[in-house]
Amino acid sequence: MAKADNQVEESAVTEQEKPKDLRKFVDVVKDEDGNETNQEYAVAEFNDEQKLIYNKLEVIVANDQKLETQYQFSKEQNSVLSNHYVSELKKLLSSGEDDEPEVVENGEAEEESK
Repeated sequence: MAKADNQVEESAVTEQEKPKDLRKFVDVVKDEDGNETNQEYAVAEFNDEQKLIYNKLEVIVANDQKLETQYQFSKEQNSVLSNHYVSELKKLLSSGEDDEPEVVENGEAEEESK
């Protein structure tokens, strides 16, 4: 019987040591006049099905934020590279007068004399 008592005491201790779930779900609710109010729900009070759906929602939101961050970083990299190549092209265009390309007007190159 001593073992059974110890097991109960151990489980009671681990139950107390569990951190409380402080997450909240905030819902924006509009009333009849169109005024918005926030309604908060404590995730700790959700039933199992509600917690499962909330956890899926958290994963989707986190993934969306990650994708947005990756997109912004990629866009910044492309901008830096684009500026670099524009600079390199300008250097090459201004370096040699003999090698200057033909100036194009109206989007069409003039044909060379035969």
